[in-house]
Amino acid sequence: MTHRRSAQEAPGFGRTEPVAFDATLRPGAVLVVGSDGLFRHVDAATIAAIAREGNAECCAELLLRAALVPPVPLDDDLAVVVVSRARS
Repeated sequence: MTHRRSAQEAPGFGRTEPVAFDATLRPGAVLVVGSDGLFRHVDAATIAAIAREGNAECCAELLLRAALVPPVPLDDDLAVVVVSRARS
């Protein structure tokens, strides 16, 4: 997560600063963190549906594949991290 990036800056250039956050995941919860390349090419409903299925590694792979579906040219960087907490 970053802030202070101008929309006019080319992808991969410019200055960014990480934004720290603190979260406690409830049992069964999933946290998806991604670059704007993910959120630009995959809608929120699809991200949520994928996050509900499978384990974290599988979800991350499916999200990457969803963002790379042709004919959408990927004109931005793409990063995805999925963390899940086991159900108790």
